[in-house]
Amino acid sequence: MIQVLGSLALVLCATDPAPEAASSRLMSAVPADSLFIASCDDPSALRTNLVSNQMVRLFDGGSGTPYVTAITDLITSEQDGEEALAAFEFAKRFAESFDGPVVAFANTKSFGLLTSSPSGGGDLRAALDQILTQMPEAEIRDQGTHQGFQLRSIKPRGPRSGAMIRAEAPGVTGIFMGEGDVLATAQDSIRRYTAQVRSDIEVQLSNARLDAGGKGSQSAINFMFDLSRAMRMSGDLDVSQVGLDQDSWIYGRMDIGGPTQAEGVIELRLPESGIVSTFLDVLRPVSKEELNRIPSSALTFHAMSIDLELLLERALEVGGPQAEDQLEEVRQAMIGATGRDLIEDLFLGMTGSFATYEFEPPQDPVDIVSLVSGQGVFSIGVHDSEEMLEVFDDLVSIGGMDAMIDFQDYKDVEVWIADVEGLSPGIAFLEGEILFAMNSEDLNKVIDHAKTPGSQGILDGTSGRQITEYGSGGFYVSYQDTALAAWKMLAQSGLAADMTPELRFLSNVPRLDLEDVRREVSGSTISSFLRTAKGLMFRAESR
Repeated sequence: MIQVLGSLALVLCATDPAPEAASSRLMSAVPADSLFIASCDDPSALRTNLVSNQMVRLFDGGSGTPYVTAITDLITSEQDGEEALAAFEFAKRFAESFDGPVVAFANTKSFGLLTSSPSGGGDLRAALDQILTQMPEAEIRDQGTHQGFQLRSIKPRGPRSGAMIRAEAPGVTGIFMGEGDVLATAQDSIRRYTAQVRSDIEVQLSNARLDAGGKGSQSAINFMFDLSRAMRMSGDLDVSQVGLDQDSWIYGRMDIGGPTQAEGVIELRLPESGIVSTFLDVLRPVSKEELNRIPSSALTFHAMSIDLELLLERALEVGGPQAEDQLEEVRQAMIGATGRDLIEDLFLGMTGSFATYEFEPPQDPVDIVSLVSGQGVFSIGVHDSEEMLEVFDDLVSIGGMDAMIDFQDYKDVEVWIADVEGLSPGIAFLEGEILFAMNSEDLNKVIDHAKTPGSQGILDGTSGRQITEYGSGGFYVSYQDTALAAWKMLAQSGLAADMTPELRFLSNVPRLDLEDVRREVSGSTISSFLRTAKGLMFRAESR
């Protein structure tokens, strides 16, 4: 259901400039029992930014022809491809008919949209008329007027077909679809519109907007999803025990801001008591020191920081005496198997700082060995590297595993390298961290960075300011080369096609040369998760 509603919101938001939705009368037209709502202030700018600037420019510099042709060929090559393409064209024409702000909503039985504009939604009304010409057998009934709106019901032939209510008034057009008494839904929405009721939804969407410092355009999609109500509808007892069926909401704003940037803010309001809030305390900000361990030459990185001691403490608090007994059983079993208390020596020997980063894309993204070896470096922060080295030494000596490892020394750093079916995975024990990599050459690059005085970390590079701005205070921070991410997504579609028969059509996706893509796009994407007073917030910016 959520996927359907998300797709609906994206399709609906596609045309002309208008006032901000938080001050729009359309917000007060939303039925009170709405589970989901989305608004778009400037649909035409959104469409232009997304199609003309973001997607087309990303792949071929702006003309769009090679990319669009390839995608069209891909669709038409499949069974019923011509019908699918016609459906896309129809959806495109319908989306382009909106000439004002759009508000869409959904509840358990129906969904709808409202739009207003100086021209009275004339383009949309023309599009609806065109739809009716393609439904010659539809049953259309005049439902009279309601508070100034002319209502008509449209019901296609067929026992299982739903109904649609078309509502029109000066400057406003509404469409309502679903099961049950759709007319009552439409009338309720119209009543709220004419009464100018300021709903809680409107207030929350206003609060979800970017405050001072936002860099994107105003062509944003604002949305709210009532997570707690959705959880209650599921009837899942585990959900109730966790507490997500109480005061849980998702508010968000996604803004495609022109040819070089985009922004996103999503806030997840969580219950202020219970298991979820108990574990929020274990999240802690990623420090600048942790980020500067990453060399500036990294094309991608992800970093996270949590308090492992507090995590274990909270888990025992929630689990009670039974959890303590189970933990002790695990502890004793580990001591018996390895001779070490791995909870104390291994788990609590880590600092809770984790990071992964890559220097080069895989040489052949459709070859699984190349793909695995190109995944870069995984870093784990540790309190004492020498002690952790002893722990690992004891673990690999069990069963003669140490015979499979080549023990080396690189710039006074101990490095272990194994030979596994054409790969050379390795482990390096640096001061304050342990490094893992499927390609041991990546380990050398990190060691070179750590051992070279004055070498630049990721915060010293060209994107350092962006990382600091958006990653400040985040317990999870990520960065990636925008062109590299796009290239990998398309290039690896062939691998997905080979591994999944249902996705075999993806093998026809056009291959792109990485260097060609990089010449067209110079940018980066930074995102972070932050803990807030009421839950979690996700922020992202692409430049």
